[in-house]
Amino acid sequence: MVAEHACGAKAVLGLEPLLPGGGLKVGRRGVARVRLWVDGVTAHAGLDADLGVSAVDELIDQLVALRGLLPESPEASANVGTVHGGTRANVVAGEAGAELGLRFRTAESEREVFAALDSLEPVREGARLHTDRLSYRTAVLPTGLGPRSGQPTHRRTGGAGPEHGAEPAGRHLQRRRRHQCHRRGRTAPPCWPRT
Repeated sequence: MVAEHACGAKAVLGLEPLLPGGGLKVGRRGVARVRLWVDGVTAHAGLDADLGVSAVDELIDQLVALRGLLPESPEASANVGTVHGGTRANVVAGEAGAELGLRFRTAESEREVFAALDSLEPVREGARLHTDRLSYRTAVLPTGLGPRSGQPTHRRTGGAGPEHGAEPAGRHLQRRRRHQCHRRGRTAPPCWPRT
């Protein structure tokens, strides 16, 4: 149905909220949710600690290593969203995991992020690492040629570019933290006219 109604359209607006200040989003950072899982060896922490391999300790070291491997630029970022592992304080943890939120602005920064993740190796003998990609969406660049139109993106969006307050989604996030949308007294951005 969408394709049927889109035939002959000159522009398409995604159902995304406007940027703070009313700017139009003309691109989107890529995003992936990844689970990093560690299998260790369970043992009694008091009697047989030397027989165990702590999955929690391994996970901590892997997360620290990953931070050091990721590119230091606004082009890519990682958030450790959840961490869990172990069963009791007197048991060497046999399992531990973390769910990561990865963001990247370009195909190159995407490759760097996944290369860093793929390069992780266990630091403890007997530990095993697993990574699972839970979700993924590629970045959409704000300029360049579109897949069908042959026109630069800013032309397909009616000329909306930086001079019109348009920018890729995600670039405004640092400003957004300082200016939360839910603050009282904030005026709503203007509605886009229907054509």
